[in-house]
Amino acid sequence: MELIKAKGKFFLPENKSIKISGILTFSHQEGAILELLGTFTTIPGYHQIILGLTSEGKPVSLYRNEAIEYNLGSGFTVATFKSRYLFIGINFDYQRDLRFRTLNCRFNVLNEWLYTDNMVTHKHDRDQSATLIKFKSPYTKTINLSKDLDLIFGQSYNERGERFPIKITIQETSLFKILYKKRVPLDQILATLKKFQNLLTFVSQKQVYPQDINIDFRIKNDSKIHSASLYFQIPNYQE
Repeated sequence: MELIKAKGKFFLPENKSIKISGILTFSHQEGAILELLGTFTTIPGYHQIILGLTSEGKPVSLYRNEAIEYNLGSGFTVATFKSRYLFIGINFDYQRDLRFRTLNCRFNVLNEWLYTDNMVTHKHDRDQSATLIKFKSPYTKTINLSKDLDLIFGQSYNERGERFPIKITIQETSLFKILYKKRVPLDQILATLKKFQNLLTFVSQKQVYPQDINIDFRIKNDSKIHSASLYFQIPNYQE
């Protein structure tokens, strides 16, 4: 979960014509904080969903938003909200839309646990000036926990190359996926994530937390699978 600071326009799903300028920030210690140069209501309070579009054109959804500060200035009002969850990559209009089948993430301890040396380098037998590099695709394993739930874990990788100077990079990372057979509420899929996090904490005797969380979803009348990044407060997060 990277740190975020973004300017944008923010609005309520029930009244999208009223857009208020604001600044959205996220840190692991503080969570998602939205500072608005104006208010949606006379006295800021609780809003279940606040939507937005950043200056870079990214849709955002803030879920479970509590007003924590309200200042009247010279001709303007500043309202500050603390959000329980922040989604980047999608706008949700209703709470019932917050149902998912798949969550992907990394855990800070899994890289060292799941590491295997998949690369072999050796000189070519006939041409000593040539070097042959072989990379074996990482493994994944699926565990069926119930008729409705699978856990998938292992390793994934991405590769990229540069022509000048010649450079080839292969980055291996741990993979953890929660896969339900049907869509379930956000709280349920996060509860499953928390159970696995607690198990890793107990087994490793280390501080364990999720990283780079992504939720897969479909939009009505669209067969394509979309992905949104999910952020929430993790007070003891360490890089």
